[in-house]
Amino acid sequence: MVMKRRMQGLKKKLQEFTSLCEVDALMIAYNGSNGEVTNTWPENQLELNRVIKRYIGINKAERDKHAINLADNNGRCKQDEMKNVIYGGDEKRLREMVSSLNKKLEETRELRNSLSEKDRRLQIGRYDDNVVVNDGVPPAYYCPEPLQSVKASRQAWSTGTDLVLQKEPLSIESIVQDTAMPCDDQWWQEFQDFVGVVIGIVVGVGREGAHKHTNGRESGMANGMKAVDTLCSTTQYKEACMNTLGPAASNSSLTPKDLVHIAIKTTLVEVRKVIDNSGPIGNTPNMNSTHKMAFEDCQKLFDYAVDELQASMSMVGDSDMHTMDDRIAELKSWLSAVISYYETCLDGLETHPEMKSAMQNGMVNATQLTSNALAIASEISSILKSFNIDISLPNPNSRKLLAAEDGFPTWFSGADRRLLARHDAGQRVTPNAVVALDGSGQYKSINAALKAYPKNHKGRFVIYVKAGVYRENVLIEKGLPNIFMYGDGPRKSIVTGKRSNTGGYPTFQTATFAVVAPGFIAKAMGFSNTAGPQGHQAVALRSQSDMSAYFNCRMDGYQDTLYAQTHRQFYRNCVISGTVDFIFGDGSTLIQNCLIIVRKPMDSQQNTVTAHGRTDKNEPTGIVIQNCRIVPEQKLFPDRLKIPTYLGRPWKKFSRTIIMESTLGDFIQPEGWMPWAGTFALDTLYYAEFGNRGPGSGTNRRVKWRGYRVIDRREAQQFTADPFIQGKTWLRYTGAPYMLGFKR
Repeated sequence: MVMKRRMQGLKKKLQEFTSLCEVDALMIAYNGSNGEVTNTWPENQLELNRVIKRYIGINKAERDKHAINLADNNGRCKQDEMKNVIYGGDEKRLREMVSSLNKKLEETRELRNSLSEKDRRLQIGRYDDNVVVNDGVPPAYYCPEPLQSVKASRQAWSTGTDLVLQKEPLSIESIVQDTAMPCDDQWWQEFQDFVGVVIGIVVGVGREGAHKHTNGRESGMANGMKAVDTLCSTTQYKEACMNTLGPAASNSSLTPKDLVHIAIKTTLVEVRKVIDNSGPIGNTPNMNSTHKMAFEDCQKLFDYAVDELQASMSMVGDSDMHTMDDRIAELKSWLSAVISYYETCLDGLETHPEMKSAMQNGMVNATQLTSNALAIASEISSILKSFNIDISLPNPNSRKLLAAEDGFPTWFSGADRRLLARHDAGQRVTPNAVVALDGSGQYKSINAALKAYPKNHKGRFVIYVKAGVYRENVLIEKGLPNIFMYGDGPRKSIVTGKRSNTGGYPTFQTATFAVVAPGFIAKAMGFSNTAGPQGHQAVALRSQSDMSAYFNCRMDGYQDTLYAQTHRQFYRNCVISGTVDFIFGDGSTLIQNCLIIVRKPMDSQQNTVTAHGRTDKNEPTGIVIQNCRIVPEQKLFPDRLKIPTYLGRPWKKFSRTIIMESTLGDFIQPEGWMPWAGTFALDTLYYAEFGNRGPGSGTNRRVKWRGYRVIDRREAQQFTADPFIQGKTWLRYTGAPYMLGFKR
């Protein structure tokens, strides 16, 4: 009851303040150190004047939408002090708080009366947003300051100015407490409730006062709610979406782009929480070396997720409304990669249920918010149109995704343009680094050449790998973008390894050759894993490189040969061999004009060409095999009709694979596709065939699953190079031959 009366009193006085000043800029500071009275406004009148003018004077484009910072002045956990504030246990203190606010109101009245009408218009004016801040409080990390960790950089919020300039939106879900000095559960819950009440007061009161003075802001708030409702209606986790975006809906200047930005930024905050809180999982009992490596993989994958989310935020922030639609494919690729990283982490912990469960529980918020952000990005075009924003009109100030005026990608230097022009003309390019086992080059290993990649290098870095069998495991990390690596032929320049799952490695770490950095191109190279079928999962090539291309290359292995993990990838004139799930991952993967060789598996095994890993229906990912030949190897040929071979099986719930315009040998099972386990994913997968030929291409006896279909040309069009991987914008610059549409 005391709490209710106190809040009613505060609301009345806050409303009087906002009406009096014609602003919504409020300052709330809890200064409870050394027994001082808790105040809601600065003691000094000049300070109040300064704060009001500061927030009013900030450029509208830079102002925060909502910012709240509650901090204890000395940065220590003042539980007793805060309990008095929250529970209303100290009537004297409550009366002092209200009295203090009365004093501030009197000062405000005097301030307003002292200003001329001109000054009131110029210096006070009308403020479009609600800002609740604590100005000038030093960084603090303990329980009266749970909002300190909201900031994306994981550093404490220090001043109100920082909050406004850095655009830190707040929702209740953002609140976390310091684990090193936790508060008791009842106190913590009451504090969250208290913050919720304060947010409600500020948003509600600010709008009440402002509506008296402006004509368009009521409709602005309605538009804000419309935007939030529209966006959240597309998501799988609607409650989480409303909790994330709802607090921003009262902002009259809200745009759909702002909401997309908030959705991604809140997701980034949650991923960082996962990183911060997952440390103890690495000390779970009964861990072997494989589990430890899998946990390390999780940490690395979360770092990749942070990178993708930061890139997404920058892209949304840099784009105007007219160019958002141009870059949606890029945004969806990044967000899909984040989802894949979560799933890859959990896959690596599959053999340790306790670790997997702990990690999964800690990732719930991050997983839901990423899914929501992807859903919002997927529907942004229709949402922009619902707000009468014409995204079809060219904007003279817009930036294209990749193409500059001369037709080359924007990140290509003049040297790159000349290099690829020579490359397209069949001329020999000059490499930046030459690798040769016999010492005739600058380096004897590929890893040594990668170490020579110049810091802050711009444009292409060309590596020539001379003929030889290079027994090394190669990782091209995220800081080495735009590498063009070419060899003397896929059977001459070969990178080989034998890491495997049975050898004690998580699948993620078995790759002989792995590429993380974007823009990778490989030509005339071979990648092999020689662990054999008994090694089970043993990857030859793992690619998470966006806009990467491989042509005239070989990927040889058995189970899990080609791990097309994430992003947009293109394979042309390649040979890919294996047995079980040997083309798998969650990338947007187009395999065109390639030879796919099915090898002889171990006894009691069957062959499955593909196993796609899409876990969210809004991911644009899939495996597309176009104009390829799927044939048995010579060792399998005598037993090809005895050992079952399938086009694929659904690794994840929304697995998507399309086989089109390809030649299928007679050894493909009549049913075509194989279940993963029981009825898992049979209704949610997307398996399609179009225009195939050969004795194994008949569809009359194919599976009758809800998710399987024989598609027509119109439906198949979306899986050609241009719409599926946006090939028109980047494939021409890889030097590889390609088809943007159908073969015929």
